[in-house]
Amino acid sequence: ETEAEKQARIDHLYLVGKLTRQNTFDKIRLWCEENNIMYGGHLDIDNRPYGGTTKGYYSLLMGLRSLHVPGIDVIWEQIRYPYGGRCPVDDDSSRMKFFPRIAPSAARQEGRNVALTETFSLSGDGISPNDMRFSANYQAIRGINAFNFMTVPYGKSRCMALSGRPAFCSEKPGFKSLRQINEYYARLCYLLRLGYAECDTALYLPCRDFSASPDDLDNACLSFGELGDRLEEMNIVFDIIDDIGISDAVDTGEGLKLGAALYRNIAVPECKYMPEDVKAKIAPYLSVGQPTYKFDDPMLRHLTRKLDNGRLWFIFNQGEKTVKEKLRLTGGNYIYRIDVTSGDMYLDPEQEATIECGDIAVYFATDTEYNSSPDKVAFTTKAYGFNPVSYKRFLVGFNGIYNEYGEGMPDVTEDFSGEITYIGKYSLQKQPSSHTRYRITLEGFGVSAVVKIKGVEHPLGTTPMSFTVSGSELEKDGEITVTVANTAANEILAK
Repeated sequence: ETEAEKQARIDHLYLVGKLTRQNTFDKIRLWCEENNIMYGGHLDIDNRPYGGTTKGYYSLLMGLRSLHVPGIDVIWEQIRYPYGGRCPVDDDSSRMKFFPRIAPSAARQEGRNVALTETFSLSGDGISPNDMRFSANYQAIRGINAFNFMTVPYGKSRCMALSGRPAFCSEKPGFKSLRQINEYYARLCYLLRLGYAECDTALYLPCRDFSASPDDLDNACLSFGELGDRLEEMNIVFDIIDDIGISDAVDTGEGLKLGAALYRNIAVPECKYMPEDVKAKIAPYLSVGQPTYKFDDPMLRHLTRKLDNGRLWFIFNQGEKTVKEKLRLTGGNYIYRIDVTSGDMYLDPEQEATIECGDIAVYFATDTEYNSSPDKVAFTTKAYGFNPVSYKRFLVGFNGIYNEYGEGMPDVTEDFSGEITYIGKYSLQKQPSSHTRYRITLEGFGVSAVVKIKGVEHPLGTTPMSFTVSGSELEKDGEITVTVANTAANEILAK
């Protein structure tokens, strides 16, 4: 482990990464471009800083910058709901809790605007819509804006239906509630691609130290992870950059420009093997930068996107408890709150945000005045007289998965997975007006639910379990049908 031997290892791994890019990634990219196809995907072990070193890429960014749509892999529940105060990332990801940033960094450095994730797949059939939202939004607030939710099974026979879980198929409890998830992310991805990301800080990825020796790798990983965590805690939005990216960047005098990114601040962890030319190039910009916003609650994270007529704010609650925060957003004289679940937009001059665990509050600050939905409560009423009328039970048998249907209330034991439908009644104070919007909220529900009123179904899964309808969809005195569901986990465990 002499310095000469360490340098030989660094040079060797850099050469392997360069050849891998030239002979694999770049050739596939060229073929895709010749055939009018976008090249997208992720690299293995991308949730660890040194993943590129162990897999022959040298730098994760070196490989990802070859892709039109660079991505990350979150199929192993690397990101999970913080039940009981547990860390939102697994042990393997603990040195790079911010690892989703690697893909959007590569995208911006290539002048692109889309970064994807391959997610769920092996997270288990006990995953709930709230679990899904937390995992996906943890990634979204760090720049991911295209979601490949997995998996859709190839069939209903045992191996085909159960080899990867969750498997999204109509036999599973709560399947209809996936519509709410899909619509939520269709809107969120649209918003996350508008304008451009406001990010002028980059965290240096010390790939040469990862390559030099096991001790150098451990020291560099620890420092890299701690500095990244510090930037996040300070609410400094940042990308990740490597030696190759810095070498390719143009020094504008105001910062290092690479693709669509302009980095005025380069944050450098402790490392020993940064190339001399790289040191000289970043010397004027050595800084962690400044926070773009300071929240009262330490569990909030954010990103912003600059538009021609204002600024979009995305604020994520990664803590377990619901957060209430008085905001002071900038970007325009009018502040609108965008309800991503419904697509409604409300004028919100008070900026008093209530954000559930795993949710993202979206605000639009602008000098343009828009017509928006009112958000005032005139009166409330409760539905009553709920009775169970039917059920659908999810079962696993020798030949595969299937459903059992029945009337009334099933025998709900520890191995029960399925749905139960109730019918209740409601009575409003006055005849509903088609010009008035009504909010319906469920309390004391299962994992997910579907509410049906006047034949129209409204799927629900994420808290708060609420939706809005116009008065034309209601009667003064009417019936409401609620189908509540748990997950497939009880039946899977029982078998």
